[in-house]
Amino acid sequence: MPKSLQRARLHRVAASAVAIALLVAVGFLVGRTVTSSTSAGVGGVVDRGTSTGNLDLPNPDATPVPGSTPDMTKPFWDIPYLNQDRLAAKFHGTINGIELGATSGPALECPQVYRPDWAEAIANTPFALNFGALPKGVSLAAIPEIFFCEDGRPLRMEAVLNVGAGVDGATQGGGQIAISRVAGVRWWREEAPERRWRAGVVAGRGAALLDQPIATIAESAVFVLDPDTDGSTRFKGLGTTLKLTELVAEALLR
Repeated sequence: MPKSLQRARLHRVAASAVAIALLVAVGFLVGRTVTSSTSAGVGGVVDRGTSTGNLDLPNPDATPVPGSTPDMTKPFWDIPYLNQDRLAAKFHGTINGIELGATSGPALECPQVYRPDWAEAIANTPFALNFGALPKGVSLAAIPEIFFCEDGRPLRMEAVLNVGAGVDGATQGGGQIAISRVAGVRWWREEAPERRWRAGVVAGRGAALLDQPIATIAESAVFVLDPDTDGSTRFKGLGTTLKLTELVAEALLR
């Protein structure tokens, strides 16, 4: 590959990595909370409250008092619940053929080629996603990054979706869903307590579903098998409930 193309590809990879990292960081710092139907409409969600006055900041390692219920009127009320999730023992195992909490595993190894004509590149291939079927209020944040093996096999796709504030299951400020689709990979580093994981079916395919830490915190993920590429796809929602993340995954994979 000419050095100029190598540099261009590396720049695109770096840009994608930075975008995903920022997405994750912003989602963690801002927090995602679901409110009751009396304050935001049925199924409504809102961002964590903020204040410029005196804040009653919780202990960084605080966990919820047993039997207590979230007081969402207080800033940073969700910190103890996020801590509880962070400190809990993590699940490492396999759900519907997808290995979770893994640090390494089988992968498709081949020289990578970037395809800027992403829509044409994935048409009629196992990597084709039905972006035209996205629910109202959900759209591509940028052109997806698509990489192929030199022999033409689809290798990897990275994309980010914007979810509008008015979409049922999104926070008042909206949310995002990061998509990673990888051929030959059925393992992910994702770690979470076992209570949050369950098996599911999305678009007729085996899936592993990661529920929210608690019902009022909108962070979720869906992992779906891709039998045609011996791989899998991750849909990671920040500011979206599991129901919404699953709905988007279903629409794209149909």
